[in-house]
Amino acid sequence: MANYYKKITKENINYEKDYWGVVTDPDGKVRKLCDEREKFLVNVKTEVDFINSLPPSRVLDLGCGLGFLLSAIDEKHQKSGLEISKYACEHARKYAKIYDKPLEHLELEAGSFDVVISHHVIEHVDSPEVFLAHINKILSLDGVLILATPDFDCICAKLFKEKFRMLSDKTHVNLFSFKSLKRMLLDFGFDIVAVDFPYFDTEYFTETNILKMLDYKNAKISPACWGNFMTFYCKKQK
Repeated sequence: MANYYKKITKENINYEKDYWGVVTDPDGKVRKLCDEREKFLVNVKTEVDFINSLPPSRVLDLGCGLGFLLSAIDEKHQKSGLEISKYACEHARKYAKIYDKPLEHLELEAGSFDVVISHHVIEHVDSPEVFLAHINKILSLDGVLILATPDFDCICAKLFKEKFRMLSDKTHVNLFSFKSLKRMLLDFGFDIVAVDFPYFDTEYFTETNILKMLDYKNAKISPACWGNFMTFYCKKQK
């Protein structure tokens, strides 16, 4: 098997209230995630606008968390989500039908969905190979995959090294680079239509973060920066 990512083994991963409730981010800021719907939607506006521009579709959001992304998708779509956290499921069920098992444990028919969203999920799963193979199977012939994940070879990662903020989440067990993820998607049956690096239209594009980049030798942790996240828009190969 080709080397698509760096695997980090972590133990005792818990995605319940400690992960989705009140949390402390890498900068030490205490946040209540269930109150951050509007903030979240600002940062995923590009993805939501893309989905809402499509004709009525069967949409599945893998690892949908609290369901915020699903909440912004037009009702013309048939919306479903998948979430293994019982705590998050209770919130997400307000917005869509929610499956509460890992993708590989669901008995979904081939071609069940026209749009599959994997928004910062593939870095958490046990086997990205199995994950992508199942996505390819459940996508319809002209199906679309929207896949977002950190780039662990971006400029921030190179400058800040062990202080790269994406390494602070101990549930990030699969570390991809732009090149390795592109290669993996192509190898697993997807054509890449576009790639986005969300930043300038998000809350993270601030003078403070830019100045932290310039002072990378003294910073305690890397700031949010262009290139930290990458979003691939893909079509199922015919």
